[in-house]
Amino acid sequence: MVQVSWWGRMSTSLPITDEDVAAWAATHPDLLLARRADGTTERPGAERVAAFMAAQPHFAQAMRFQYAQAHELVPATAQQVMAA
Repeated sequence: MVQVSWWGRMSTSLPITDEDVAAWAATHPDLLLARRADGTTERPGAERVAAFMAAQPHFAQAMRFQYAQAHELVPATAQQVMAA
């Protein structure tokens, strides 16, 4: 489970799509790990990341922020607070 906490409000009009973000996230195995009900883990592919982004707005916003930060589209001083 991922819990995302936000202080303040962040909105952007980045020139990217969720598919771009999902494809990028899938190529960075240090970002995501899926756990099945039986306890096995796997690295989710771009399609699965995109589907989860579509279903979970907070997750989608977190992934967009990670993408934007990695591509220097947001100021270095911007921070996202995440708790496990």
